Amino acid sequence: MIKKEGNFVMTKSQNMPSEIINLNESEIEKLNYERYAYPDPMIQKRISAVYIKAALAWSNEMIGLAVGLHHNSVGSWIAVYKREGYEGLLSNRYGTLKSEMEKHSVSILDSLRDQPPQTAAEAAERIKKLTGLTRSVQQVRVFMKNHDLKFIKCGHVPSKANNTAQHEWVETELKPVIEAAELSLSSFNNNSMSSIL
Repeated sequence: MIKKEGNFVMTKSQNMPSEIINLNESEIEKLNYERYAYPDPMIQKRISAVYIKAALAWSNEMIGLAVGLHHNSVGSWIAVYKREGYEGLLSNRYGTLKSEMEKHSVSILDSLRDQPPQTAAEAAERIKKLTGLTRSVQQVRVFMKNHDLKFIKCGHVPSKANNTAQHEWVETELKPVIEAAELSLSSFNNNSMSSIL
C-alpha cells in the first residue's frame, strides 16, 4: 500500500519516505524508450531506476532490487537526474580520480631517478619528505610502476671467489678466443666487401 504525504510517498514495507519525481508525459516516454534502447547496460539501469521512480513511485530499495543497483545508488542517480536532467544519467565518471602524488610527480621522479631507493619503504619516506604526503608502501609501488620505475634485482659476489684465478682465466683463455673471433670477423668482412666490388 502506498500513501502520499506532501512530496513523499510512504511505503508500507519500509515505513520510510521516498521522494516523488514529477515528470511530464514526454519525459516519462523518453525514459521508458531509452531504458531498453540505450547501448550501455549500466546506463540502462540508471534510466530504468529513474523511470520506475517517476512512473510507479516505488521505494529506492524496491527499485534497486528490480534493476540490480544498490538503493543508495538509486537515490544518487535520481538526484543526478533532478540536478542535471537526462544528460546527467549518461555521464561516466569512472576512473577520473587522480592521485595527489601526480601533482608532485616531476619532483618525485627526479629524486627517485637521481638517487634510486633501495626499497619501496625508502621511496615512501623520501616522498613524504619531498611532498608531505604519507602513502603506504603498496601505493608507492603502484606509483613507481605506473611511471616505469622498476626495482633491479642485484646478485651477490660469491664469498669464495678467487680474483687472481679469474684474472688469469680472462688473460689466458677468454682474451685469445675474443681476439680470434674478431680476426675471423674482420677477414669475413674484407672477403665479402671484395666480392661485392
